Amino acid sequence: MFARAAAVVLLAFALSGCITAANTLSPDQISSLRLQSVEVKIAPNARISWGDGEIAYAKTKGAAAQSAEFSADTDEGRAFVRNVISDRLRSAMLAAIGPELAGARPVKLAVRVHEVRISSAIQRVILGGDHTIQADVELLDAKTATPLLSLPSHHVLVKGGGGPLGVVLDNLVRDEPIDLVTKDYARQYRNWLLRK
Repeated sequence: MFARAAAVVLLAFALSGCITAANTLSPDQISSLRLQSVEVKIAPNARISWGDGEIAYAKTKGAAAQSAEFSADTDEGRAFVRNVISDRLRSAMLAAIGPELAGARPVKLAVRVHEVRISSAIQRVILGGDHTIQADVELLDAKTATPLLSLPSHHVLVKGGGGPLGVVLDNLVRDEPIDLVTKDYARQYRNWLLRK
């Protein structure tokens, strides 16, 4: 029983960063593209779990961090958390992909996020935990909105430091977890697009 469960977990981990969708654009087509914009939307039914985002929202309202769960459990709180995630992912995609696409044909990326799960520091100290994001990306002609290339339902997992020492080291030497996972998503998309 344990061996079967361990095999399932290992398979899920192995596939978490594996891209199975085909990139059907030729290198010449890709080199002709210029990234004009990135639009990130959070799906209405997206699964979002990000305690630090809730705490950030609570602070904007002058509420104590301990009451963040209650403060962010409103339409305004959920919109705040979703907007921060959208902004971070948009910035990561622009930084990773924008410099790589310097051709003449303007294109845009339309990203639709379906899941974001950021493990809290407390969870990582006690149980360990990872950070994940799942989203679709459409590469569109900027003038006509014609789809050129699609990467559906891509899932990225970033390991979080476990135990007290791992969390302390994470806080000292790594970006915030939301930035780690959004930058990794952007990097994986760039590598898939450019066949790196």
